[in-house]
Amino acid sequence: QTDPPKGPPVVQQLNRRLLEGSQDQPARPPGLAMVFDLMAVAEGAKPGSKPKDRGSRTGSCSSSADSARLSGVDVLAEQMAEMKKLDSLRAVPKPGPKTPAAPSPKSEVPAKKQAPASAARRTKDGDWICGTCSRKNNADIDGDCTVPSSFKFCPSCGESDAGVPCRKPPPTVTSEWNCHCGEACPISFLFCAACGLASGAAKPPAAGVCGGCDEAMPETWKFCPDCSTEAGEWDSGAKARIAGLTAAGGDDWLCAKCRDGIPGSFRFCPECGSGRPA
Repeated sequence: QTDPPKGPPVVQQLNRRLLEGSQDQPARPPGLAMVFDLMAVAEGAKPGSKPKDRGSRTGSCSSSADSARLSGVDVLAEQMAEMKKLDSLRAVPKPGPKTPAAPSPKSEVPAKKQAPASAARRTKDGDWICGTCSRKNNADIDGDCTVPSSFKFCPSCGESDAGVPCRKPPPTVTSEWNCHCGEACPISFLFCAACGLASGAAKPPAAGVCGGCDEAMPETWKFCPDCSTEAGEWDSGAKARIAGLTAAGGDDWLCAKCRDGIPGSFRFCPECGSGRPA
């Protein structure tokens, strides 16, 4: 009686098929009982059938000679290696659905900046037209408010050639006058055409310095962010006014008047002079 096949399930199945096929075939020489054609078995042929002619690496058309060189142990080892390879491929996890990234904190929408003043209109000769005088005066009586190209400021209202209106009311002039910048102005000039200073006004602070707290102040700022003194003006009570205020610092803030974003180190808005909300 033949002993039952031993080994792994795959080996047992192959040995069982070999044993069943050997009952109908003549006895094989010792040592070749376990030899079979794996390709034939895979295609559905019985282990005992004649192997197909598949050729050899040496060019011989006899596949039986090549099959005879392989032992049953080598064939089973190759079979097990292929199965392990398939198992390893199946074990590779499939990529799962992507985890949505956590939403980033909503950043604060920057404050809307005011549009810069547009430059004054120019004539074909290079002269410029004062916008303030054009809106206020009667063109038929006062002319078209054209200012010579050599003037940086309108002598009638103080508007600059960049289109920035003057915030000072026009003074009363009774005679010729000399500006602090050294410019000689006729009686018809209410403002200096070189620096924009009004007639009779005190000499302004040095450029880049606040006239109230003596802190550095860029020329692009209209008000001092420490004491709210207007640029180019003197304010003798500024130091006493800011003495009772809390120290600057903290988060940035939004100016309620001009809607500009202001750094936390500023007490006042450098654009309009408004104070930080309480």
